[in-house]
Amino acid sequence: MEKTFLFEPYNKNDLALNNRIVMAPMTRARSNNQDNVATELTATYYEQRASAGLIITEGTFISQEAKGSINIPGIYTEQQIKGWKLATKAVHNKNGKIFAQLWHTGAYSHPDLHEGKLPLAPSDYNPEQQVFTEKVYNKPLLLNQ
Repeated sequence: MEKTFLFEPYNKNDLALNNRIVMAPMTRARSNNQDNVATELTATYYEQRASAGLIITEGTFISQEAKGSINIPGIYTEQQIKGWKLATKAVHNKNGKIFAQLWHTGAYSHPDLHEGKLPLAPSDYNPEQQVFTEKVYNKPLLLNQ
């Protein structure tokens, strides 16, 4: 059987990892609070995965204008930074490494997330994607009804 390097440490360019497993970003939507603060639940989620060589967090909004979905933690207020520190501390306490994925959703957003204003984006292109807001999603009426 060939030797695998997956579980071997990685150390290059000032980045030392316990293994070569990288947990890809996955949106969890567990920050169900008005201020979009990472919670104890967020910290527990990442702590449980700290054995990966590197965790890349779910996208975290860099500003109020960057929001594109509900229940996602931001990182632009002191309270949000404090919330993320819970998660990073939990991972570091398990000898893990964690990087934040900074996120601005651009046009992939909804006016309901911006007090009725259109989302801020680099173009006026509408991606025509479903965006979840606090309001109940209504299915469109089929043309044959």
